[in-house]
Parts: sequence; structure tokens; C-alpha cells
Amino acid sequence: YPRCWGSRRLPLGRWLKLVIQLRRRHYDAIMVADVGRSPQLMASCIGAPLRVGFVYKNRRWALHQWITRHPGDGMPEINSYEKLAGLLTGQPSTAPSYVYQISQRDGEQAAAWLRQRQLLAGQFIVIAPGGGRNPGTDMPRKRWLPERFRYVIDRIPSDIPVLVLGADIDYAIVSEVCAATRAIPVTQLPLEIVAAVVAQARAVLCNDSVIMHLAACFKIPTLALFGPTNPYLLAPP
Repeated sequence: YPRCWGSRRLPLGRWLKLVIQLRRRHYDAIMVADVGRSPQLMASCIGAPLRVGFVYKNRRWALHQWITRHPGDGMPEINSYEKLAGLLTGQPSTAPSYVYQISQRDGEQAAAWLRQRQLLAGQFIVIAPGGGRNPGTDMPRKRWLPERFRYVIDRIPSDIPVLVLGADIDYAIVSEVCAATRAIPVTQLPLEIVAAVVAQARAVLCNDSVIMHLAACFKIPTLALFGPTNPYLLAPP
């Protein structure tokens, strides 16, 4: 849901509104990539005739087909998602690859946003200091210290613009990273526009986060920082 890409837990009213919006689209199938009860409940309420997903401890009451995951099973996440997609298509999983399709509208909106700030495609660097947040959880240890991001910014040539991207819930850390630097803070863009902006970047510096995966989709040169998580399991292919 692009308006809440920072992974904040949705209030009940917005949750129900989202379910109604998605139910009206009459999806043929839904892939639930979370082992929690709430995503399965949402998939069931949306009413798709085929629901596949991950299960943990036999929590599969809303799924028609599933893949059992266990903590520490050693399977890279991209491979597990590929297997899950195979349940939807009925085809065996293939070598994992990253693809993100930017719509024409999103591309045009991102291009207009960049023009307003006099930023040229392929000429700016994206820094994303957020990450470590999922619905109901927060792992601040996944986030590199703000002063270290500032150290990097101060050493980037002055003729290369720097965007510091985050979701609305990353406002504090984005502001801290940008303090006393020339970097441009950005925390109000919806995820689909963020993706289109990242696709135009010269390079990306980020934590293990959604920005890392978007940059991998567009093959942008990226330095991703891992702390308590295992890059073998979570890094893009």
C-alpha cells in the first residue's frame, strides 16, 4: 500500500478501507509473503479464489496452498519468494531475478519532481538511512548511525547532488542525517514515486531496506549496509 510504505501498522479504519478497495478489483489470486495472521485475514477478506503464502507453526487457515518456513532454515528470501510465485503460476521456480515495472504515470511524476529540483537523471546520489521497520517490529540496529552517513555526504564532490530518502516515519533520522550538510531531505513521496526516482540515481547508499531492493531491480550501483541480518539470506541476487 504505497501511502504507508514505512511499514507502520494500519489503524483498523484504514485497514478496512484498504480491504474494500482491493476487494472491488476482483483479483484472481493473492500471494501472502508474511507469516502473520493479519495478512492472511486481509487476503481472505479480499476474496480472491486462490490464496498462497508462507506459513509458520501451521498457521494456514486462510490459504489454499503454502510453503512452510522455519527460522534459520537457510533459504535466501528471493528463492523462497520464487517458490511462492511458482504456486501461483503452476510452473516450477526459475533462477531468481528482480523486476519492478514503473508505470508511465509514475515515471512522468518522478521526472517532473526531479525537474522542479533541477536534478538530472544519472547525476545524483541517493542515501537511505531508514530500514529495519516492519509491521509491529522495529530493529534500530539495522540502521547505520546518522553521523556516519553525514561523514560520507561531506566527502561526496560538491557538484554531485545528494538526496536522503525515507518514509514519513523516517523523518527524524533523515533530518538528523541532513543536518549541517547540503543533502536534500525527502520523506513525503509515495513508494511508487520513490521507486521511479531511485531508478534515475547515479548510485545508492542504504541500509538493508526497501531502497536496497528497488536499486537492485534497476541495477543501480549500490552499497548496502548489513548489521544484525545475514546478507546471504536477504541481499538481492
